[in-house]
Amino acid sequence: MVPTSTTLVAYESDNSPTITWDSPIPAPNSFGWNNTPVQLPFTPVAHPSGSAFANPESPLQFNSEGANQTQQVSVIDQVGNTATLTSPVVKIDLTAPVTTSAVSGTYGPGVTVWYQNSAQVTLSKTDNLSGVRSTSYDRWRNHAKLCFAIRDSNRRQSHP
Repeated sequence: MVPTSTTLVAYESDNSPTITWDSPIPAPNSFGWNNTPVQLPFTPVAHPSGSAFANPESPLQFNSEGANQTQQVSVIDQVGNTATLTSPVVKIDLTAPVTTSAVSGTYGPGVTVWYQNSAQVTLSKTDNLSGVRSTSYDRWRNHAKLCFAIRDSNRRQSHP
């Protein structure tokens, strides 16, 4: 049998170089934030095979605070194919959260550090980047000293 028609199908592959991204160093916390500078290692990859070179070279360095930070990497392979690729997002919060407290109530007679009855403690929390996960306080047993602990998605701090 002789075919009466022939269809020619051509496939063109993408020979642009790519990048294999490694895990950031150090790894972010479970909320995706780091509280230190971050290095992002990567490997340039040529297609179908061969050598590829990147500018800048690996690893990328992220030193500034900010959410959703990325960097561009230009890759070229041995035959001149090029690509400009964007890194995965890095989030860095170098500044600790701030919690302020205010206590209201009636002081005991003749003293200014003891409250006669109950006192109300109001805590206010701020963090401009990663947010504050929780703010809490606890009175130490057998002491008049009030302590509170603050936690954001990067760190925990205790304050007397």
